[in-house]
Amino acid sequence: TDSGAYISFEDNSTTGDTYVRLGAVGDDLTFDAGNSEAARIDSSGRFKVGTTGDPSNKNTVTPTVVVDGSGVNGALQLNRHTTVGGGGAQLLLSATRGSSITGHTVLQDDDGIGTVEFIASDGDEFVSAASIKAAVDGTPGGDDMPGRLVFSTTADGASSPTERVRITNAGALKA
Repeated sequence: TDSGAYISFEDNSTTGDTYVRLGAVGDDLTFDAGNSEAARIDSSGRFKVGTTGDPSNKNTVTPTVVVDGSGVNGALQLNRHTTVGGGGAQLLLSATRGSSITGHTVLQDDDGIGTVEFIASDGDEFVSAASIKAAVDGTPGGDDMPGRLVFSTTADGASSPTERVRITNAGALKA
């Protein structure tokens, strides 16, 4: 039910219900399959599957990629196929002090590298229940990036996670 321009690739069946359509709804680019929208890229460059909205997150992070669905349909899966037998799929969280992915400006001690945040709805917004954070843990140099992992959970009645366990660059476990 869009009123914008679109490019349509339809099948030749008698039902005519199988098609792929690239369309414009307002300032968004939509991808339709069959009779419904499958994905969109909005005017801010965010890629959305299963939704046209933005999640309400307490920490005010607006994700660039949103996958939304009910039941088993709200998941993201990474697969890796290799004949060399080494490792499986990888999720790479990277950081630089540069201004782009090609700007390799060295990080400093205590800089964050990546976070896996576990958030849940409190009835009004998504709030952090736990997190696993990686950070620089020392002075980086050429091919030398000392790191630590910090595991945090939110206590009952609290509004944000507190560090519970830390694994330092030396492998020490601190609680």
